[in-house]
Amino acid sequence: MKRNTSSALVLSGLILSSQGLLTAPVKAETELNLSTGIDSNPYRFSDTYKDDLALYFDNRLKYTYETEGGFFIGVNLHSISFNDAFDAANRKRHFFEVGYDHKFNDSHRLKGTFRQGEYNKTYVSRLTGAPATVGGESIADRYDHGWSDIQLDYTFKLNKQHRLYAEFDFTKRNYVDFTELGISDLDYDQIGYSLAWRFKPNKDWTTRLEIEGKNREYVNKPNRDELGNTVEGDPLAYLYQRVNAYVRYQISESHELKVSVLSETRDDEFQAYYNTDYSRYAVEWSWNFEDYGTMVTEFKSRVLESTNQLSEEEQEDEFSGYDYDGLAVTVSYLYDIWEKDDIKIDGYVSLTHSDFDAVRPEYIYTRQQLEVGVNIEL
Repeated sequence: MKRNTSSALVLSGLILSSQGLLTAPVKAETELNLSTGIDSNPYRFSDTYKDDLALYFDNRLKYTYETEGGFFIGVNLHSISFNDAFDAANRKRHFFEVGYDHKFNDSHRLKGTFRQGEYNKTYVSRLTGAPATVGGESIADRYDHGWSDIQLDYTFKLNKQHRLYAEFDFTKRNYVDFTELGISDLDYDQIGYSLAWRFKPNKDWTTRLEIEGKNREYVNKPNRDELGNTVEGDPLAYLYQRVNAYVRYQISESHELKVSVLSETRDDEFQAYYNTDYSRYAVEWSWNFEDYGTMVTEFKSRVLESTNQLSEEEQEDEFSGYDYDGLAVTVSYLYDIWEKDDIKIDGYVSLTHSDFDAVRPEYIYTRQQLEVGVNIEL
């Protein structure tokens, strides 16, 4: 029941867009990220199923082509591939985009974008340590989906210190259907908005505050009452409300500090069976060694609290299940390898340690990742 990839769709979209809109090229930009690493726990298993170290390759390609009139097309390809023993951890995401970006004057900017793509991964159960099944039937493709969205962004520059941002978007996702096995369909339509304010009083301080709202309506997934009973004829809908803020301070020429916080609530607007509260806190410190690169250290914590603990096959994504809290610490070293004309090559190495607790023992895990890679801009 694997969804076919949309390589032909991506290619045809790029060809049609380039023939129809992009007749006056201004610039073409390519960004390629190639990295490899080792992962101690790619499935985020508890100690019960935790295995040996896994080798992976993480590759990204982004290409954008713009015209003088503001029209653009682009393609984005991302794949993470593990060695054969861990190939169920492989993931692929790709999309193409076409849009229009225009500055009316120094104060106003409007950008509209249409994107379409696909995402593929294997659903590996953290309760059994194997690709997921229901009644002996595989649901390994549970989270494979095609998606499309339309996004409209508006920026208003009041002055050198203040900028306002507004965003409106519509998203549609179409998942592989397993309703014949008795589990819900995850297809949904979503409308969202965000409003943001950026304040930069001087070159050392930057503050940004953003509020977001999203209304998600599932196509065939029914709601549940407070006891967990299915309510037929009443499709599930979520209202997401989020506040996201950060402060960045340039302490000196060598040191920069960034503190960010995010708080999100999910309300099923019925009897609160699916309600959740999610928060994320992060502190990032950058130390620049002039000609010897930059070291970045980040501490990031996440906490999820739910009204009810959903069964694993009802989770909508990999971070929406049982209540958890934990911390991830990442130390990275970045170095400018080479730059000439329009070509820039950067290298990096990073080490991440994650430690998460949960209400269910199978969801308690630790993880270490060591990665080295290069980023090429053309």
